[in-house]
Amino acid sequence: MVIAKVIFDRAFERPRTPRSAAYKKGVFDALNAISGETRLGDPPYRVGTPEMDAWLSGVDEGKALFVDYIDSAEGHEPSPAMTASR
Repeated sequence: MVIAKVIFDRAFERPRTPRSAAYKKGVFDALNAISGETRLGDPPYRVGTPEMDAWLSGVDEGKALFVDYIDSAEGHEPSPAMTASR
């Protein structure tokens, strides 16, 4: 959870478009799973609900944030999409 928390905090400590709790949960769940700290498991919301849509969008951002984190650790420039305010 350490790596996931660092990436998550960096993403949400700066000014950006406000996101719902379900979205943020998706980001954090994805970061935890990708970093190997937990399994992603079953979605926490019912299919077809706004919360599920938000969570899935958060999972997508979590994946992108992790890729950017790895790229920056290897000395690559972050993608322009990831440096823009989301």
